[in-house]
Amino acid sequence: MSVTIEDLKQAVDHLFPNPKGITEEAIQRACINRHYYLIYYAMLIFIKDNFPQYDMSRDGSFSNTGSHNRVFCVFEEIAELTGSKKAEMLSLQFTNFLTKRHKADYKLDENFSSGEYSQCLKYAERIPELAQALVDEQLQINSTHCFIFSLTAIIKSNNSPGFANLCGWSSRLGAFYCLFFY
Repeated sequence: MSVTIEDLKQAVDHLFPNPKGITEEAIQRACINRHYYLIYYAMLIFIKDNFPQYDMSRDGSFSNTGSHNRVFCVFEEIAELTGSKKAEMLSLQFTNFLTKRHKADYKLDENFSSGEYSQCLKYAERIPELAQALVDEQLQINSTHCFIFSLTAIIKSNNSPGFANLCGWSSRLGAFYCLFFY
């Protein structure tokens, strides 16, 4: 039998119905662990569905690092390649969440503060939102690029200024400005 992300979410919600109301450090640590793994598996599926060029297997993309770091690496690379602030925020927030989860799980002799706990709960909410915003952003960019390329192709295929003349420009740059100002 296998489980879905929705199954994991229901389990987290069942185990920790009011996470903001938890005050005992040991239970906070357990809560962060479950929230982190829910996000980790959700991001693996998210990457597979939206950025299939990344192979998240042991032998795939970023095979020289651990499986959890690969998630960070994907968002970091997307940020570097596209300049996306959303991808950059995703890489930073995921890394910070992983670091705090490590502290919660492995550094039992160190205090896990209520501030760290609250920050982790925010990461659990914000990371999926940022991931969706990243996809929306990339779709917008890709859609715009496709439209620009289509306009350029129309202009070139007519061997005349065509559509760009509607805005007073007769170059490829004109087609680009038409897109935004026409």
